[in-house]
Amino acid sequence: MKIEMGVVEIYDDFITEEQAKLIIETIEDISNDDGINIGFEDAVIGKGHKGGNIRSNQVFYLSNLANEAHETRLYRDAIKNGKEKYFEDINNIQSLIANRMQMFVNEYTQKYEFPILFDEGYTILRYRGGQEYKGHSDYAPHIPRYLSALILLNPSDYEGGGTYFEHFDVNIKPDKPSLVLFPSNYAYTHRAMPVIKGSKYAIVTWLGHPMDWDGMPPMYTGKQWT
Repeated sequence: MKIEMGVVEIYDDFITEEQAKLIIETIEDISNDDGINIGFEDAVIGKGHKGGNIRSNQVFYLSNLANEAHETRLYRDAIKNGKEKYFEDINNIQSLIANRMQMFVNEYTQKYEFPILFDEGYTILRYRGGQEYKGHSDYAPHIPRYLSALILLNPSDYEGGGTYFEHFDVNIKPDKPSLVLFPSNYAYTHRAMPVIKGSKYAIVTWLGHPMDWDGMPPMYTGKQWT
């Protein structure tokens, strides 16, 4: 099933409810295990916006952990504590999402006739009661995001928490696990509405062209103007 709004498309056959439930349970098990220093962190972004930080959810950096080098202290400590299986679990989730994403993104980009050369990797989001992400678009100068991908893992398990597209006055909240693809530009400014009850889990990535490091202003690289 596909629902279209502008060039926003929703695919409710991205993964099964069983797969989505297993992802949530696995990530929560890892986060709640004191034997390994992996888990959800408070999201911090948007300090330059009027009013300060614009999001209040937690993030789990799935792709960063899937690519964790075996020489790092984190990985060696996991082996020492008998927790290395968690990295296998994380890699299995990453592979499932990446393989499915390639299929659906190819369909989308062929339909709208534009190329995608990379994605930024996957982050799992968790929103609990009252948490939200205020209005924003995903594109920024010299961050060449063309396409945003939002995987809603458990949309029927919480109240509130829809994805609201401000310029269309449309709130999206499917009734089963779904992939939402939409342009990253200002026309598709959106917000994660506050969760009223329960916990919302989602996975995000952004797709486009490689970073233009040479043309990037110092404010984005951490360097100072000279």
